Amino acid sequence: MDFLWDLIQQSQLQAVRTTADLAESTAKRTESKTDRQQHQLHDLECQVERLNLVVIALCELITKSGITTRETLQATIDEIDLRDGTKDGRIHIAPSTCPQCDRPNHRLRTHCLYCGAMLEPDSFA
Repeated sequence: MDFLWDLIQQSQLQAVRTTADLAESTAKRTESKTDRQQHQLHDLECQVERLNLVVIALCELITKSGITTRETLQATIDEIDLRDGTKDGRIHIAPSTCPQCDRPNHRLRTHCLYCGAMLEPDSFA
């Protein structure tokens, strides 16, 4: 009888060890994925900071050179912001629709991803 009891307990212990090993493996993969995502986020933040610096430099150059005024520049920014119908400080560029199959495609594509039809060139206007 003790032999049978020991066998059952050994089986249960092995099942618990297997579950613990699986949980540990999952935790390590999740930690690794989190680390990669944090690095990607940091890289994106650096890119945004760099783009911000470039935009500020360009704005200062064109206003200092007399090409335009700050007011005209701001009016142009506001006009571009409103192109998507909402003045929210962002521009949303909706996907274009294929004239042949009616499916959405990225605005920069020249041919439909689904049917291969030629897409009309699009501007951000």
